[in-house]
Amino acid sequence: MQEELVSERVPDRQARQGRVHERGCAFGSRREALVVVHSKGPDWGGARWVSLPRQPIGNPRRRREPFRGRNGPNMVITEGDGVETGSGEAEFQEAKALQEQGQVREAERLFRAAAEAGHVSAMLNLGILVVGRDESEAERWWRAAADAGDRVGQLNLGILCSDQGRGEEAESWYRKAAEAGEVGARHNLGMLLIRRGDRQGAAEHFRIAAEDGHTDSMTNLGLALGEMGRAEESEEWLRRAAEKGNGRALSALANHLYSQGRREEADEWWEKGAAAGDPDSLFNLGVRCEHKNDMAGAEEYFRKAGQAGHPRGEARATAVARGIRANGAPYMPGLF
Repeated sequence: MQEELVSERVPDRQARQGRVHERGCAFGSRREALVVVHSKGPDWGGARWVSLPRQPIGNPRRRREPFRGRNGPNMVITEGDGVETGSGEAEFQEAKALQEQGQVREAERLFRAAAEAGHVSAMLNLGILVVGRDESEAERWWRAAADAGDRVGQLNLGILCSDQGRGEEAESWYRKAAEAGEVGARHNLGMLLIRRGDRQGAAEHFRIAAEDGHTDSMTNLGLALGEMGRAEESEEWLRRAAEKGNGRALSALANHLYSQGRREEADEWWEKGAAAGDPDSLFNLGVRCEHKNDMAGAEEYFRKAGQAGHPRGEARATAVARGIRANGAPYMPGLF
């Protein structure tokens, strides 16, 4: 994909003063796998290349759907996908009550008793309790639920396999859960395919989940379509996600608008993202303050971005305040 950059040849003194002159152009080809691009391009005769913000699909701060348990009664999988109570239901209900009261150890004992009696929901919840200390036991219970046809068990097993680097098995379980109607599995399957570089395949799964109202899938579908050159459709899905108030979606829409040269619109959406606590929106507003030579505002936004979890926010705020980077190099403002 072509990464659009903004460039202008500016005198060294103006560069030191932090003045940024914006003119659209295309330069280079680069594939990113981390958070929004905040890197400087090549120096050229005293000029500097200023990269546009970009939010890749699968932002690490929202990698995938998390493990899930279930609060309802035991699931007995039938042709009609009906719900019935079964053996272990009394223990399951008591375990839930104890867990809500903070009596986790006793809740685990009862979840285990219900799971051993074949209670599928207890298997799911027991796995949630033990996965942090014993992944092999969690896998055993989720696999039992998955083999019984439970789609949440299939989702959890897929997540665990993915986290352990067992990609092919993870994909198999995600597909089973997705075919059973589990929207989170569609989303995670799309994430897995993105990591393989299959944007078309990922977009197909994101679209199904997005049409079912999954906000992160709406955002990722918009990003995938953008990388596939379908800008109008990309914006449509990013707007749908942003209108739900999701911080990452607000930032992604702003990034898209900025790449289209619609700077004021982008600022408005970054401000909404900042209000929602999105670290990337806060960081990018810091850069925009630098574009306007408002260095005090830039420092404030960068510091807030760091406090919100942006990996480079605090360092950038310190660089603005001191005028030098951590490595001793002069600070060059205006770079995303």
